[in-house]
Amino acid sequence: MNYYYFFRVLRVSVVKCPFSNGVTVYKIRWRIAAMDKASLIARKHEVIAQIARVRRELERENQRASKQNKRRRSHLQRQLDALMSEEYRLRLQIDRSK
Repeated sequence: MNYYYFFRVLRVSVVKCPFSNGVTVYKIRWRIAAMDKASLIARKHEVIAQIARVRRELERENQRASKQNKRRRSHLQRQLDALMSEEYRLRLQIDRSK
């Protein structure tokens, strides 16, 4: 289930992420106004579902451990770490919200 949010954007920052192979990726980070509790909970459930999906993919890649998919495994691990930190941040925001 997809939820669409409409928020007031407070700040947008662009982060330059160069890779060793010469490719540069730009990540856009949005700083948004506070969400209401129901939206926070809905987003938390989305993040939990994404965490489960990434964990399954990571487990599948770990079973096929080879040098070719080492980059894919590290990418999935970074993605999992980012999702887990987002879930933690959402839990804190839910606790603080009214």
